[in-house]
Amino acid sequence: MVTDWQEFEGGQLSERYVRPRVTLNIDGEFYFGRRAFEALGMPEAVKLYFDLGSSRIGVKGVQSGEKTFKVVRSKPSKGRYGHLRAATFCKHYGIKPEGRIEFQEVRVDADGMMVLDLKTARRVRR
Repeated sequence: MVTDWQEFEGGQLSERYVRPRVTLNIDGEFYFGRRAFEALGMPEAVKLYFDLGSSRIGVKGVQSGEKTFKVVRSKPSKGRYGHLRAATFCKHYGIKPEGRIEFQEVRVDADGMMVLDLKTARRVRR
């Protein structure tokens, strides 16, 4: 019997599918993938912060109230993610991505603040 084995050069699912994922589009809309939204505590609202010197965005889950951004959740049948309309925040701080960007190394610090670094964000198709 003749065989022609070829080694599969791929591996497990891409890191993209297992790490927390957050994107921002040109309209100032943040999308939190399931892992990122769960890391944030699946809040009903968030407060946004900006570190001018480091070009970093801070996102902290809070109860809905004055001066907060309401998180729009997906339908349960489509999974868990968060969607946040924050055009006023982006406009105020001059955040103008040329397309949809994905934040790299999404992390939540000891105070519950999700840190999103604009300097390391990369443009993505969707």
